[in-house]
Amino acid sequence: AMVFTVAEKQGMNLKELRGTAQNDVMTTFALWLLDQVAPRHQKRFALDFIEWCYQIAPRWYPVSFDSYNYRENGINAVQELGMLLAQAIDYIEEELKRPHPMDLNVFTSRFTFDMGCHNDFFEEIAKFRAARVLWYKIAHDRYGITNPESLKFRFHAQSSGCTHTTQEPYNN
Repeated sequence: AMVFTVAEKQGMNLKELRGTAQNDVMTTFALWLLDQVAPRHQKRFALDFIEWCYQIAPRWYPVSFDSYNYRENGINAVQELGMLLAQAIDYIEEELKRPHPMDLNVFTSRFTFDMGCHNDFFEEIAKFRAARVLWYKIAHDRYGITNPESLKFRFHAQSSGCTHTTQEPYNN
């Protein structure tokens, strides 16, 4: 949260600050904190940060669930999408276990997602379209979320490095 400290020191109003934090325990904290902080404490911190952002920096996207790294390491498109949505479901379930959980219409309204994009053009299109439909069904049908902002599947995708050069050196 160094960004917030610097912003405050520069006189910025945190309610106007925009940006995105990965804050996804599976890919961010777990990689370098696993031997120092237990995963349940990492998740508690992540949820605390989401709640803090909604109160203090409401234009900030406090979590971007990431499946890009898993795809880079060999899982297929279906597995990637499953892992991505499972992470979001896990955050929702953990929030619901808290003594005073946030309204899910608010809690999920700033979720974002980050995925890889491989060379199979039509498979990737199908994955992105399926992601939108599945997220809507999870949010609306499973959790009763009705906020249109929460039902959006905001995502970033970038081409996967593992599909470049070594696999098709004459095409790159």
